[in-house]
Amino acid sequence: MKDRSRTAIVTGAGKRVGGGARSALVVRWTAADPDRDELDATVEYAANGRSGWRPVFNGPSSGRASIPGRFLERGTHARVRVRVNDGFNDAVAQSAAFRAEGTPPR
Repeated sequence: MKDRSRTAIVTGAGKRVGGGARSALVVRWTAADPDRDELDATVEYAANGRSGWRPVFNGPSSGRASIPGRFLERGTHARVRVRVNDGFNDAVAQSAAFRAEGTPPR
């Protein structure tokens, strides 16, 4: 058993948004753990970019997640953040603000 776990490093919570309200949001990041632990990632979304963060993806940290447009609320200053966990510590990276068209209610 390890005495101490070193924090994972996550960088580049970039995003690519498709053209329409129903397009997917592709989030890319790079994460590494100095201890070589397996990493889990959570991608969170905030339509206003400041509060009301909600998870839109949770799974192994593969460096990429495609978020269906129907999961995204309309926002002119939206942001995503990626939270990577090595089982003990979290590391976080946040995107620049972007416009999300959102989807109309059903």
